[in-house]
Amino acid sequence: MFENEKLTLGVFLLAISEGIYYTFEARDYVYMEDYMIHISLLTMVIFQTFFLHVFLVESTQQKRKNRVLLFLYGILIGLPIYYFIIHPQYSFHDAQLLIEQKEKVELPNKDNDEEFNADDFGWKHTKKVPTHGNNELYFIAAIKDEKILYYTFNPRTGEYFLFHETNPE
Repeated sequence: MFENEKLTLGVFLLAISEGIYYTFEARDYVYMEDYMIHISLLTMVIFQTFFLHVFLVESTQQKRKNRVLLFLYGILIGLPIYYFIIHPQYSFHDAQLLIEQKEKVELPNKDNDEEFNADDFGWKHTKKVPTHGNNELYFIAAIKDEKILYYTFNPRTGEYFLFHETNPE
């Protein structure tokens, strides 16, 4: 029974630590949609672990508890594998640096962020824009020769293109 308590605590702590990791990691990829699958499953694992600890305490229920714990460990091992398969190749910061270096542009500082807003194009989020096929692209504004250039960047392939160009007034 003591061994079961260690396994239950291990599942709980592993689920919490993976949740924290995904929360901070997803920021680099501008909150990719697939990340929500991870958080949902981790929340389910945390609740299931709590219920195992509270309700399955009799010795006759130990085999059932062991099977459920094994299943939960499988989920916790599978999630990082799945994450590293599906996460984009480029983070938002990587995309900005790539465009800055290849196109020889200047990226606006954070103080001018509202000046380069994707809302002007009908999009809600300033760092991601929707595309056909449910993919999302990063939206990156830059300045070159006193012109404001708007790029879209595919974080999975590294492809980008100049979406729009304006002259400041």
